[in-house]
Amino acid sequence: DITTPDFLLNENIHIIDSPGLDAWELESHEKLTLEILLPTIDICIFLTTVKANSDLANAEKIKIVNEKEKQIILVQNMIDSIEEKLGKNGIVEEDKFIILKKHKKRAENLLREATDNSDGVEVIQISAINGLKGIMNKDEEVYKTSNLDCFLKGIEVCTQNIYPKLNKQRV
Repeated sequence: DITTPDFLLNENIHIIDSPGLDAWELESHEKLTLEILLPTIDICIFLTTVKANSDLANAEKIKIVNEKEKQIILVQNMIDSIEEKLGKNGIVEEDKFIILKKHKKRAENLLREATDNSDGVEVIQISAINGLKGIMNKDEEVYKTSNLDCFLKGIEVCTQNIYPKLNKQRV
């Protein structure tokens, strides 16, 4: 349990970093995450890299989360690693924004198919390293490129959406 006065979310929000779903030869991590932790959470922040090519594996895990009726935010990290695609003679064929848009569209389609639901489907692209650098160095421009504010807003919206359901269950 780690706390900090600089936590960027509401103090009632607790983030649990699960042992993971694809650790090589550590199937017990997946079992712990899906069978023990998943039933206890309210929102699943499904973290992957922006370049991940594991759509089928991710779809399987997202289906399991969806079956447990958990709200899902799919986060694509490492947007800072995307480079423009150059063609012949160094001419830019696709800039970073077009490439990121394609990755996001692919992730949105994956979520839609895995959840059979287009409502409440959220894909957020971030650069965790730029967020950290921006905060540590008090550099607003670098922080802005991280897109962390969009991520934080996504979590806030999700929590507002689930509060009525949670309150009803508690009553």
